[in-house]
Amino acid sequence: MEQRCFYRFQKVDGSGNVNKTQYYDTFAYTAGGYQSPAQVPASGEPPGSAVSKLFYAEVLEQQRWWREELASERMTTLDLPADGATDGAMLAKMSKHSVVRDMITRRNTFFPK
Repeated sequence: MEQRCFYRFQKVDGSGNVNKTQYYDTFAYTAGGYQSPAQVPASGEPPGSAVSKLFYAEVLEQQRWWREELASERMTTLDLPADGATDGAMLAKMSKHSVVRDMITRRNTFFPK
């Protein structure tokens, strides 16, 4: 199975300034992808392009979807203390990430992809 995926590469200099950003859409390389060779973003698309707009639209859609999914699953929230040895907020995020990673790497609950 092939899944459409958008991703972004950024070149950043030593002081943190972004030198170049390119956006990619893997749909261009699948059988159902773009029909015209001129539409294939083989070398990456610049900021402001249609591919970059789709990238951010997909990011927002994924955020909305996961928020609704985790609410419907009634996922437990954690309120962990932050003492000198641990950062409770970071540990809570790590545990949530672990659950989400497990959700996206399994098919029909028990079978890994």
